[in-house]
Amino acid sequence: MCGIAGYFSKREEHGLEKALGSAINELQKRGPDFRQTLVLSPHVAFGHARLSIIDTSLAANQPMADKSGRYVIVFNGEIFNYAELKSRFLQEQALETASDTEVLLYLFIKLGKDCLQ
Repeated sequence: MCGIAGYFSKREEHGLEKALGSAINELQKRGPDFRQTLVLSPHVAFGHARLSIIDTSLAANQPMADKSGRYVIVFNGEIFNYAELKSRFLQEQALETASDTEVLLYLFIKLGKDCLQ
């Protein structure tokens, strides 16, 4: 099981990468394969401790951004029918990984919150 952490504040904060990095390091046992933080602004940051299961390649590490960089996801879980969802909704989308996380990311971009149905 992976570990995720995030930070959001209306105030500008400094040192987010260090603080979030400490939080992610505490989650190492949950995600021993890779740990990464991503500070998007002084207001928003994400972190992920990864346990590789489906796609073990480096390209499937998180936080994961879409090609434009507009959308970023951290995800813990497993989507059992992700291949079916990819085939049904994302046939024209060239994905870079074989991960369920990337499928979820692009489903959200295409369908918004309705992708969770």
